[in-house]
Amino acid sequence: MVATTTNSYSHDELLSLKPTAAIFCDLIDSANLEQHVTGPTHREGHTLDLILSSSADDTVSRVVTTNYLPSDHAAVKCLLNVSRPDPVKRDIKLREIRKIDIDAFRKDILASPLYTAPASDLNQLVHQYESTLKDLLNQHAPLISRNISCRPHAPWYNEHIHKAKQELRKRERKWKSSKLAVHKQLLNEQIYRYNRMITQAKTEYHRTQLADCDSQQLFRKVDKLCTPKSSRTLPPENEPESLVDRFSQFFSNKTQTIIAELDNASTVETTVPVADSCETSFTGFDILSDSSVRKMITGSPSTTCRLDPIPTSLLKKCLNELTPIITTIINLSLENGHFPDAFKSAHVTPLLKKPNMDPEPLKNYRPIANLKFLAKITEQDYLLKNSLHSNMQSAYKRRHSVETALLRVNNDL
Repeated sequence: MVATTTNSYSHDELLSLKPTAAIFCDLIDSANLEQHVTGPTHREGHTLDLILSSSADDTVSRVVTTNYLPSDHAAVKCLLNVSRPDPVKRDIKLREIRKIDIDAFRKDILASPLYTAPASDLNQLVHQYESTLKDLLNQHAPLISRNISCRPHAPWYNEHIHKAKQELRKRERKWKSSKLAVHKQLLNEQIYRYNRMITQAKTEYHRTQLADCDSQQLFRKVDKLCTPKSSRTLPPENEPESLVDRFSQFFSNKTQTIIAELDNASTVETTVPVADSCETSFTGFDILSDSSVRKMITGSPSTTCRLDPIPTSLLKKCLNELTPIITTIINLSLENGHFPDAFKSAHVTPLLKKPNMDPEPLKNYRPIANLKFLAKITEQDYLLKNSLHSNMQSAYKRRHSVETALLRVNNDL
C-alpha cells in the first residue's frame, strides 16, 4: 500500500492536462495499482492525497475524508484488512539505583570489612573493596528482570498535553455526533491549541537540556538529536557466547602477532649521547591526601564500566565513606610500584572501523577497551604528577579534543 500527496489532480482531470501528469496515471495503471480516494482532498476541490494498493487484493476498504482540520488538506482515513501487530516487547535486566537509601548504604559501608578489618596487601584490599561493594549493591538494589514494551521516547510529553489531547478527542466526538458548525469551530480551535502546546513543550524541553551544557555535553546532545540511533553491527552468529570467544581469540592472536613482529624487527644502531650527571635523585612518590583524591573523583565524568562494582554516580554520593579506602589503594599502588591485577582487566567492545565495511571478517573491527573507574583514577594521578602526558596527545586529556588536534595540525601547516 502507498499513501502519498501529489501536486497533480484526480485521475480524470490528469488525462486532460499536462503529458507529465498523464504519465503518472499510466504509471499507476502499469503497476496494477488502484487509487481508492475518489472525492476532493483539497479546499480548492482537487484530489491531491492518494491511497494506492494492488488491484489484486482487498487490503484497503472504506476510505473516508474529513474536512474539519485547520489545514488546507483533508485528512484521509481508511480501513485496512490486516491484523494489528503485537507491541514489540523485550526482556531487560536492571537495578533500581535511584531507589537506594543512600544513608543506609553509607552505614553498611562503615560496618563492612573495609573499615572493620581492612586488608594490608594491595591486591587483597582491591578484591575486598570490589567484593564488598558488589555485595552491598546486590543487597540494596538487586538485579531484576522485566518485560517492557518498546515505545517512542517523548520526554517532553506532560500532563497538560495529555489533558489537551483528551479535550480534543472529546470535541471531535461531539462534532461527529452533531455535525454543527459551532462544534467544528471548537474542534479546530482545540487542534490548534494542542499542536501549539506540543511545539512549545518540545522547544522548552530542548532549551532546558542545552542551557547549562559545556561544549562536550552540547556536542553529544546535538549529535543525539541530529543523528538517528543505529544498532551496533556484529557478525552473524547464532550463539552469542561463540561470537565472544571468536573476538577474544582474534584480538589475542593479533596482539601476539604484533609483539612477535616488533621482536623480530631489525634495529638501527644509534648513538645515544651521555647525559650530564644529575645531583638530585627521585626516590619515591608523594603520598596522596584524601582531599586530592576527592578532587580527582569529583572532576571526572560519571562514566561507568560494566566491571565496576557500583555505578560511578553512586560512588560519588558516598565519597565521605569511600575516599579513605580509595586513597589507601592508590598510595599502596604507587609505594609498591605495582598496578593491581584487578585493574588490568577491561571491558572490550568491538566496533567496525568504518560504517560501510563488511561486518563478517573480524579484521574489520577494532577493540575499544573500557577500564574500571578506579583504575583510570590511579592512572590519572600517576600521569599528571609525573607529567607523562605526551604534548601531541589530544584524546583522554583535559582541555584537549578533536578541535585542539585540528587546530594544531592547521597551525603547523
